[in-house]
Amino acid sequence: MESGVLFKTCNDCLISDCHVKDNRPCNDRFSDGDDYKFVCFHCKIEFGNKQFYTKDDCMKGCCTDESKICVCDSWCYMCVSNEGFDQTNYAKCVVDPNEQINCK
Repeated sequence: MESGVLFKTCNDCLISDCHVKDNRPCNDRFSDGDDYKFVCFHCKIEFGNKQFYTKDDCMKGCCTDESKICVCDSWCYMCVSNEGFDQTNYAKCVVDPNEQINCK
C-alpha cells in the first residue's frame, strides 16, 4: 500500500525529505476544502508486485510482455498477471488520468 505525507503548502512539500531525498513528486490531490492540500507519497512493493506512480511508469517498468497488465490500486499502479485477473481484488482507483503535477 502507498504511504504518504500531507502538507499545508506546496513549498512545505517541495522542501520535505519525501521530495528532496526520495525524489517523489508533490501533488495537490487533496484540494477539496482540506487544510492539508498537498501530498508526497511512495508506491512501494505490495504482495510482491512493484508499484508505480503513473500508468506510463508501470508500462515501462514491468508490463513489457503480454502476460502482465497494469492496474490502478488506489493511488498507485502495479503490474500483475493477466491470467485470472479480477478487478474486485483491488481498491478503487483514485488517480485522475488527466492529472497534472502542479506543485513545482
